[in-house]
Amino acid sequence: MGNNLWIQKHVAGGGLAPLDESAMENIFGQHAPQKRDGCWIVDLGNREGGELYYDAGDSCAMFAHFGGPRLIALIFEFLKQTGTVAYWPDEAPCGAVADVRALATLPQDMVDMIRPVVVACPEELERTICGRPI
Repeated sequence: MGNNLWIQKHVAGGGLAPLDESAMENIFGQHAPQKRDGCWIVDLGNREGGELYYDAGDSCAMFAHFGGPRLIALIFEFLKQTGTVAYWPDEAPCGAVADVRALATLPQDMVDMIRPVVVACPEELERTICGRPI
């Protein structure tokens, strides 16, 4: 599906905050038997998953070479639980949140650049990433 997708946590005023380490481990860690030097290999079987670049305390994580509906559902769940934003290289809109309150924490220049949309389910997130209207 995609080459790169970043996930960031912002706080009021647009500053960055560390990602929720517990949520990261609970949602993605159980599917990442290989974790080495900040690279988690998320494997959901049936050619679904990707490389997750993340170290504890980071304010940003990146998925590379990722895909599959089950992985998108996990990313959606992480966005929803943690109030984070996901974004990827493409023409805007190229960002999404699962919690509308996360929009208020994003810096205005980021909003202007990625024009994030609010997604209500994993399928909407997948359509947005693939450039299809929700």
